[in-house]
Amino acid sequence: MTLMLTILVFPERLLIYNAGTIKTAYISITKIACFAVFAGSCILLAPIYYYDPASPAWVPAAVICIGAAPMLVTAYATAPFVNSAFLFIPQYARKSGDILMRYAKNLPPDARLELVTIRFAGYPQKTTGTMLSELRPYKRRFGIANVERVPWEKDGQAAAGWRRWTRWLDEPRNKFYVTNDKDVMKRSKVPGIWNHVMDAIKRNG
Repeated sequence: MTLMLTILVFPERLLIYNAGTIKTAYISITKIACFAVFAGSCILLAPIYYYDPASPAWVPAAVICIGAAPMLVTAYATAPFVNSAFLFIPQYARKSGDILMRYAKNLPPDARLELVTIRFAGYPQKTTGTMLSELRPYKRRFGIANVERVPWEKDGQAAAGWRRWTRWLDEPRNKFYVTNDKDVMKRSKVPGIWNHVMDAIKRNG
């Protein structure tokens, strides 16, 4: 009796897209800096004007609002930025690069993906699991996002009570910003796969 071992060349969760350390660090630092400005406005500046007898009553509130504006704009504009993306590969397609590429060229609708974005405070990262069939091209608005997730069932539909009111803490993502640049694919063992994923997303649209 001969024991045959299947050698798998690629991992099940394969990195197919990475925006790079510099871009990610820039966005993270920008978010943290804007949050620091807001915190300084609330903790330092607003109390100074509040306890100043010569200061109008509306000034502390205005200071807080002005300090919050950069934080809110930055959080909204950078939320869709995808740091990295992973594709879950079935076992048969992990045996060789040729088989993997044939699979990538004909991705099934239920192919599983993970899109990693940056949270509101810059860290840690937010991971969104999705199927390929749920992703659609999204018409850009101010250059913020170009891919939309349309799940078959709305996330949190079954949530009830306090969970419904605290779900915003999870920072759910349904809009994403990705590119087809070569730089975002060169960190993958199989750089061309992301192009096939994007082609499939365009066909969904």
